Amino acid sequence: MSNTRVFLFVIAIPMLLGIFLFRQKPINIRHEESGALEIARVGWCWRYFYFAWLVPLIRGERFSLFIGSLLLFTPCALIKDDFGKFLSFISLWYFSNLIMSFLYNKQHITRLLMNGWVLDDIPEVEEFARKKLNIRNPHIKI
Repeated sequence: MSNTRVFLFVIAIPMLLGIFLFRQKPINIRHEESGALEIARVGWCWRYFYFAWLVPLIRGERFSLFIGSLLLFTPCALIKDDFGKFLSFISLWYFSNLIMSFLYNKQHITRLLMNGWVLDDIPEVEEFARKKLNIRNPHIKI
């Protein structure tokens, strides 16, 4: 496989899919007690796909960082061959990032909503967020 094909498969195709097909939608959220405003995103998290464990590290989510590291490094530690460890690490890195990039934004927003943040956007955007996050009753706080 040539370097161009590897680049297309590993870097360019996920980036193009993320930009055009799995587009993130920004949603305004507000902390009920302090009134602080933040923009959260629903959809494919391209940041997690490319930067993996740096995203929860920067956002201060220690538990997500721990679980991601555990899932990535534990199988690599069980393999005795050095080249096997390298291939295992690279494949686990790629495929775990691919899977988690679809789940991470939803998990992040859910954690924010459970910790005192509320949706604070126009009704159409809030309805979109409720559907994506499976919030059935808009009057019940999470």
